[in-house]
Amino acid sequence: MKVLNKVLTVLLAIALLVPAFAAVAEEGMPVVTMLVYCSAEIPTEDAPIVQAIRDESGVDLQPIYVNMNDYNSKLSTYVASGNLPDIFTTDNVLAQELVNYGALLDMAPYLEEYGQNILADGTARLEFGINANGNVYGLPQKMSYPWCMSVRRDWMRNLGYEVGDESVIEMPVDEFKQLMYDFTHGDPDQDGKDDTFGFCAEDSSVGMFAPIFTAYGIPMRDWGSMYYDEETGTCKSMIKHPKFQEALETMQYFYQNGCMDTEFAVVADASTEFAYLWNSTAGAAAWSPAGMTNNWIGRYTEEGVDENSFVYVNITDNEGANGGYIVSYGGWVCVSASCKNPEAAVKLIDYLYSKEGGTLSYLGIEGVHYEWTDKDNEKFKMTDAYADMTDQRTEGGWIIWEIVHADNNFELRTLTPITVDVINYAKEHQMANAAVIYSTPAIASELGSTLTDVVMELFANATVAEGDITDLYNQYVAEYDSIGGLTYEEQFTELYKAEKGL
Repeated sequence: MKVLNKVLTVLLAIALLVPAFAAVAEEGMPVVTMLVYCSAEIPTEDAPIVQAIRDESGVDLQPIYVNMNDYNSKLSTYVASGNLPDIFTTDNVLAQELVNYGALLDMAPYLEEYGQNILADGTARLEFGINANGNVYGLPQKMSYPWCMSVRRDWMRNLGYEVGDESVIEMPVDEFKQLMYDFTHGDPDQDGKDDTFGFCAEDSSVGMFAPIFTAYGIPMRDWGSMYYDEETGTCKSMIKHPKFQEALETMQYFYQNGCMDTEFAVVADASTEFAYLWNSTAGAAAWSPAGMTNNWIGRYTEEGVDENSFVYVNITDNEGANGGYIVSYGGWVCVSASCKNPEAAVKLIDYLYSKEGGTLSYLGIEGVHYEWTDKDNEKFKMTDAYADMTDQRTEGGWIIWEIVHADNNFELRTLTPITVDVINYAKEHQMANAAVIYSTPAIASELGSTLTDVVMELFANATVAEGDITDLYNQYVAEYDSIGGLTYEEQFTELYKAEKGL
């Protein structure tokens, strides 16, 4: 974003004078464009679920699909060209810049007439971050599910561990280390082969390690996570947490004993790593519970594996303290100030927030993509023709939902019981020292990813290091400070205190 900042003022001034996109409207329908990222399948041009959204909302939604890995660069191109889509999602940094330059629509004047479902979902969600003084420049994109450590309950029982049928248990970190060692060396699947290891690992995916760090009181939502130090009254990078080096030494233990995927630094991505879960190679993984014990279960090659084959483990320190979770919001759903049909844009978002709209955008068309088995309790099954969710997503299922949905959304209401249990547990056991802000330090755009790069490099190098890592740790802390970390912490602290009213 460094280059973008230099030209943003002029280009956005032009953008407000230029129609965002030209599209052929369906008769009687206002056109609204939406930039949509796709993590896998890109819907077909005539995707029937998207057409159904048009019909039911009365708005001619024109999606602009882009691969998730290319989304940020594509959005930057649109911003720089002065040709923003009507609806798009963005992070805190760019959202604040766009607010400053008048490039985002204030949705507040439209909500009473066109946004009743948005308002019903909770007005508190409209009062932080880029929204101030009654303005609504963005809607929090979605609640970020907590990173949760799921462990094969059946493997634990095979090895003689006592574990009941509860959804979540607490476990001291030393006991968890022993469990991962036993998963690696104790033949937990009882096939007589040395072909298992403890937990999945991929170094760019912070969620795979978060529950280990939280055991030491380190709130880890991403590689740039901060914690609030009550003693000094300041926010600091997790790299400076007094237990951070100890947590890294635990990672050393896992690596040296083969308790994690030792190729973690060269794994292509997290989705590749999860294959080890489905072929009985790995016995644990930390990730969003919506995947772990919900929509991934059908991918297991073993017979008899279902969501209750797992138990979630809240790892604590050896005294039973710490552990816990972070529940936050990631990104903003915004409407461009250049949108020619702002009422329709808000109306479309509001429809996607509704129970009917959320069900359609998530599941598809009733009788075609799914059938109700108990409609009153929102129990369903996919039809035989769409048992492979790839086909459903090609026709527009879930893709639009992932961009825009309410807090009280279809997915959250219909997750498996164990998944709902751990999400509720996480809400009740949030880390008190997690420092989360919804605005952005001024220096962030200048620094880019340099600070998080330092933390990631320390993590990877310390994990594979042999022997004492004190000097290595101190080296990276000094580097963090020297490249702007101290200024970032100062600015972050100021924003955190302002948002918290401290």
